[in-house]
Amino acid sequence: MKKTMYSLMLSKNIIDEIDRLACIKNTNRSNLINHIIAEHLSLYTPEMHIKEVFELITASMRDMNRFVIQELSSDSMLFIKSSLDYKYKPTVKYTLELYKSMDVCMGSLKIQFRTQSEILTGYLDTFFGFWIDLEKKHIHSKFNKGIISYKVDQNRFERELMMPEGKCENEVVSEAISYYIGMYDHILKLYIRNPEMTLVELEALYLDQLNNSILFI
Repeated sequence: MKKTMYSLMLSKNIIDEIDRLACIKNTNRSNLINHIIAEHLSLYTPEMHIKEVFELITASMRDMNRFVIQELSSDSMLFIKSSLDYKYKPTVKYTLELYKSMDVCMGSLKIQFRTQSEILTGYLDTFFGFWIDLEKKHIHSKFNKGIISYKVDQNRFERELMMPEGKCENEVVSEAISYYIGMYDHILKLYIRNPEMTLVELEALYLDQLNNSILFI
């Protein structure tokens, strides 16, 4: 939804209250005013769409009992944490970003790890490569508009989330995203516990999980 700049004359006490609420909701003045007016006029904005998807994902992932959802997320990002079954229980941070203007991609998923272990870093690098190979082989052909883009750095993996073909309800999109993060987290932890696993063995696990996915993203 395209935005245009307008000038409004508002009372100082209204602005003060808007700013207070914006701070509580971790947003800015313009976004909050836009949201309030849209609600009053029964309009559905991209921000409202993202908020609903995030709320559904939060509820779904809390039910999995292995994720921690950061309460104060931004308007467009949701922060999710997990931990590896490895020495010192290093943290896995999933940053989910959804775009307000969705076309080929609806967002991105960034996965970061806090570790100074060179051995664990080596395991992660190998896993990232395996995962990209598996997705190129099994799901890239599902997208007519383009292919998934990846960025890989030390202890960091980033992947675009593709826009599903056809219109999907928020419940379906949120379930697909939750399932994908859960699948990635599950297979990653299995691999870290058994780093001698081959690509063939990982592929069997991946396909078993993929067959239960309701939507390719």
